[in-house]
Amino acid sequence: MRTSVTATLILATCAACSQPRNAPRAPAATKKPVPPVATRSEQATPGPAATIARPEPATAASHPAPSPEPTRPIAAARHGVSASRLARLGRGVNINNWFSQPYHARVRGKKGTFDHAHFRGYVTGRDASMLRAAGFTYVRLPVDPQVLMDVQTGQIKPRHLPELDRAVEMLVDAGLAVTVDAHPKMSAFKKMRHTAGLSERYVAWWGRFAAHLDRTTSPEWVFIEPLNEPGGQSYYGKTWATYQDNLIDAIRAAAPRHTIVANAGGYQLVKEQVALVPHADENVVYAVHYYAPSQFTHQGALWMKDWYRPLRNVPWPLTKENLRAAQDGILETGKHSEHRKKAMGALSGMVKQGLGTRVHIERDFDRLAAWSKTHDRRIIVNEFGVYKPFAPRDDRMKWLAFVRAQCEKKSIGWCMWEYAHEFGFAEGEPDERTLDTDVVTALGLTSSD
Repeated sequence: MRTSVTATLILATCAACSQPRNAPRAPAATKKPVPPVATRSEQATPGPAATIARPEPATAASHPAPSPEPTRPIAAARHGVSASRLARLGRGVNINNWFSQPYHARVRGKKGTFDHAHFRGYVTGRDASMLRAAGFTYVRLPVDPQVLMDVQTGQIKPRHLPELDRAVEMLVDAGLAVTVDAHPKMSAFKKMRHTAGLSERYVAWWGRFAAHLDRTTSPEWVFIEPLNEPGGQSYYGKTWATYQDNLIDAIRAAAPRHTIVANAGGYQLVKEQVALVPHADENVVYAVHYYAPSQFTHQGALWMKDWYRPLRNVPWPLTKENLRAAQDGILETGKHSEHRKKAMGALSGMVKQGLGTRVHIERDFDRLAAWSKTHDRRIIVNEFGVYKPFAPRDDRMKWLAFVRAQCEKKSIGWCMWEYAHEFGFAEGEPDERTLDTDVVTALGLTSSD
């Protein structure tokens, strides 16, 4: 039976954050009333006991010119993200299909679109209150930039901006912080790196959009993520690091106090993160996406390589003891069965490399923790999850619980992918949804209706 839980929000105040060690910080805005942040000695690990203060209303602010940022290579420096902000990034959920990919959603049988009815109806205040009551601290909100950006000029398109503002305000009013995540899926941004002028216009647009967020949101409650999985725009490694520097500089000039959620480019894998030299800006966290082993988390997914498509009922953990049974579950006839041989080889390789074990995941998180310590930068995992249609349910719960526990063990905030679609845990139509209590339990949270 599901039980209702009322979340109690505890007011907290902190002292001012200390200054950077080796690089100048842009001066803070002088007019916006925001809660003070914690001193370094007061910083705490995000977790169930972390307290979350209610948001203060944002007002317009004027900003002095920012100090110049150093060029690469960049020396490591201590992080400058307050304990209160890290606590808000502790336990999150992605709500996709709202301002990105609405066409994958079905609301009472109707396909979602970028319009007023979908923005107002897909997620409501009831969803926000239910998530906060269950113990979530924030929502990562994917937003397709093509909805808000004129790709020919880099100007903000005003039509849907009020709907985004309303959505962010609704979530914050429920006690949920928000990461505004630029999550391009529409065709205009494919291979952006190789489209003449588009990369430059995107930086200029972020400067304008960040200024809007600075005017309308509290930096204690809203986080800025410049680009999800840059590999989709052909950005990897050093090329991405240099381009991301430009994005961070543009955002910081317009929003001096908001925390930026950066990444290592490509598809935000562990191996990409541990190779990154971080930007000098201290008010930045670094986001990793974790779906290892993908043979388990993406079994049957049609958007992956062809050998994923016939995978069915692949267990986790997967070792030599249960490999044969897993291979027997691969489709032998019908659609996608022509990829059976490659799928069998993929599972054999997974076992040979030890990718299907708890130890492999533990080692990945050891590597992330080591990078964080070396560079004194905080990491979050702002995507992890399992594609539901073909994964064994019990193993899905075990994997979610284990990855979540590894995050918490290493003081890494987490954010599940996603809320109400094929990786999600919310069931039913908008305004009638309930949460899958097994997933909520796997996340270490509290079941609620």
